[in-house]
Amino acid sequence: MKTRTVALVLLVGVAAIACTPNQEDEALSDARQVCTDLGFGSDESEESSDIAGFMNSTETTDFAEGMDEEVNQAARAARLDRNWDRLSNAVTDGQEWFRQMGIVKDVTLSEDERNIAQERADQLDGNEIVNVMRQECRKALA
Repeated sequence: MKTRTVALVLLVGVAAIACTPNQEDEALSDARQVCTDLGFGSDESEESSDIAGFMNSTETTDFAEGMDEEVNQAARAARLDRNWDRLSNAVTDGQEWFRQMGIVKDVTLSEDERNIAQERADQLDGNEIVNVMRQECRKALA
């Protein structure tokens, strides 16, 4: 009787694992979606890493706020598969970079506030963030 119960428990466990989608596959799907949503993999993403240069303060801040879904999805991918940590970090840093650039461009703020935001944005290094996103998205979309 005991052997039968153990066998039944093992069988149910194996069936549950077999029916559960592979976490790495889910993570890859999330990473691909993030990359697609952010425009990587299209010809447009290769043209310029200075998208904020064409936006005013409000547009830049709105873009940062609009990245919440991609930030969360990238974090989920990284939670499911640590291979996507760099993508998650880059997307999160990218969102913060856009927030800081929104402050930099806001002429209603003091020069000191804008200078502090510029220093923070410089520390984040927007060009490096884009390079990491391109590398990680190339992996995801390959």
